[in-house]
This record gives sequence, C-alpha cells and structure tokens, in this order.
Amino acid sequence: MSYIAFILSVVLSAAGAIVLSYLVHHLIHIDTRRRHQEVGTTVFLQLGVLFAVLLAFVFSEAYSEYGEAQQAIDLECGALHAASMIESTLPTAEARAMLDLEGTYLRDVIANDWPEMRDHHRGSRKAILTLTELMQTAARLPIASEADTPVKGQLLELLSTAHAEREVRLYQARNGLPAILWVVLIGFSLVLMVFVAFSSIERYSWLTLFVTTFAICVSAILALVALLNYPFQGALALTPSDFVERLGDVTALLRSLG
Repeated sequence: MSYIAFILSVVLSAAGAIVLSYLVHHLIHIDTRRRHQEVGTTVFLQLGVLFAVLLAFVFSEAYSEYGEAQQAIDLECGALHAASMIESTLPTAEARAMLDLEGTYLRDVIANDWPEMRDHHRGSRKAILTLTELMQTAARLPIASEADTPVKGQLLELLSTAHAEREVRLYQARNGLPAILWVVLIGFSLVLMVFVAFSSIERYSWLTLFVTTFAICVSAILALVALLNYPFQGALALTPSDFVERLGDVTALLRSLG
C-alpha cells in the first residue's frame, strides 16, 4: 500500500461516515434512537472490547513480523560480512574465487531477490543457486594444515547462518495476514460505526463529528496494518541498502588482493 492509498482509504472512510450520519439523522427520529440507547450502548461496549483486542493482536503481529524481516536482513548481511573477511585471509586464488561468488550473490539479491519479493512474494532462483555454489565452494576448500580446519568450519557456519536468515526473510515476504481476518476486521469496524451513528445525539454536526472521528481513527489503524503487512511492498517496504553496503565491502576486499 502506498501513502496515497493510505490517505485515500482514510478519506473514503470519513466520507462514508458523513453519509451514514446524514442518513441516520434524517431517516431515524431522535426519540427512536433514545429508546434503544441503553441496549445499544451495552452491545457497543462489548463489541468494542472484542474489536480492540483483535485489532491490538493483529497490529502487534504485523509489526512484529515487519521487525523480524528487518532483523533477518541485518543478520544475513552481518554473516556475509564476517564471511568475506575470513575469505580474504585465504590463499589468493581461493580468496578471489570465494569473494567473486559472494559479490555475485549480493548482486543477485539486489537485482533479483528484491523485485521477486516485492512483486511475487518469493525469492529469486538465481540468488539461491549462487548461494548454493558459494557454500559448496567453501565446503570443498582444501585443508593444508590443522590450523585451516577451524577457519573452514567458521566460514561454513557463517554461510549457513546467512542461508537460514535468507529463509526467514523470504518467509516474511510471503507471510501476510489471511483474507478472512481482513473481512472480520472491516466487518467489525462497519458494525461499530453504525452503532456510533445510531447514538442519541440530537445535533447533526456533533453526530457527524463523532462518527467521522471514529471512522478516521479505525481506518487509519487498519491502513497502517496494511502498510506493515508485507515488509517488502508499499510505502514502508524494506530496501536492500544493507546488501549494497556489503557489496561495497566485498569489492574493496577484492581490490586489496591486487
């Protein structure tokens, strides 16, 4: 969801609230609304509590998953950065081969993974093949002495961590809120807005103010959840800036090898 869609959804909700207030005020007499005020207030409070709990849970879940995607990016980039520093200590031929592969993987993530996550909620086949080749090359590194064994083990561990965090990143890219949950949330919102509109407020201006305020607040929260729903889409989409930075580090290490 873009910021324009965010604003439009709030504006349309406000417009719907104004129309509903007008219809209720002119079609349903104030005495009729007053006769049902006591029962309506009780039902509204009960439904309001249920809606508030559900909305808080959904917002917390969406924000948590957005944060997990961001953390997965940080951890993946951190593991790749550490791996590149270890790779640079290998003999020149092996170091250049490993760093070339890691640079290719970083470019594949930037050029292929991100568009795939944004448009299709999945990762790039090319990127995972490059990462697989990188890990296989690390596993086949020759061990000249016992001192090389822990270095190779640490390198494989870092690349395994990068792979695991990539899987977390891809999971968050495709893990949005189910459609039925949106139906329930929007349905709850509409029902509660109708209850507010049927309150026994005599003046049309005050009735419109209350109903519109309620509609704007609820629609803004729902639209914010939609912004956070898929971490790699919309106005709040996560960017590959960390991978761009890591690519710069790998390129600098390659230059240092001569």
